[in-house]
Amino acid sequence: MDGLDTKTPVAQDSMYLALEDDTGYLKLFPPEGGWKPGKYKVEIHVGWEVSDVSLMGTMRFAVGQQEGQ
Repeated sequence: MDGLDTKTPVAQDSMYLALEDDTGYLKLFPPEGGWKPGKYKVEIHVGWEVSDVSLMGTMRFAVGQQEGQ
């Protein structure tokens, strides 16, 4: 997001997965006040601690300006 450090978390959550699960999905809920226009990155980590080693995947998405604003 413009004006924020690129490492500033917008939100954080956790879940438990069964070892036999080899697929799944994520649903991202907007933060309080809604998604502000900008570029976002979601990092998916496995384990109890967040580190470079625990990083399993990365998703990026962008939120555009709504028309009329």
